[in-house]
Amino acid sequence: MTTELGPQRGQCIPVDSEADLSAWSKSLETDATVLRLREEAMVGSNEATIGVTYRWLEFGAALAHAPLPVGRMSGADAMMTLARHFEVASKATDFLQVDDLWQALRQRELLVWSAGHDSELLGVSEREHWEHATQLWRGLPLQLMRARMRAESGKKVDTALIVDTLEALSEYEGKHLTSVPETVWDGRV
Repeated sequence: MTTELGPQRGQCIPVDSEADLSAWSKSLETDATVLRLREEAMVGSNEATIGVTYRWLEFGAALAHAPLPVGRMSGADAMMTLARHFEVASKATDFLQVDDLWQALRQRELLVWSAGHDSELLGVSEREHWEHATQLWRGLPLQLMRARMRAESGKKVDTALIVDTLEALSEYEGKHLTSVPETVWDGRV
């Protein structure tokens, strides 16, 4: 990919042994708040364990979903709070949420894709709702990455499009799983 800051290349690193791969899949350090929150979002509960391998694809009984802690925002409130944050963002450290918001996009893409393969997952209006929302989500990670890269290089950062996108997303978030049946994945694809 090439941005206004030049070519951005991915990296391939050989894995010499299964032990190396295993070491890389260790879970969280005790003081890694951002990583702990990401893991909890993936696991779907606050039972993400520190120091063990990631459990994102673990088979078996579903974990109990803990209620949101008091004061933790979600849905439209979270989108509007992020929009207010990005209105004044100008330093590279103001854009640390890029990976988290990219993960949110992936979760919504999975929901839309799954609904396309399982007509019982979402009703017609819910599927249309998430197809429209996902279109908005698709632009957000790139907008944030570009803003972070401009900030890292000392250039002026214009976050108006990021703010507009988050405000538009506030109309969709928090309204997404009202008709989805409670299910436990049995490991079959």
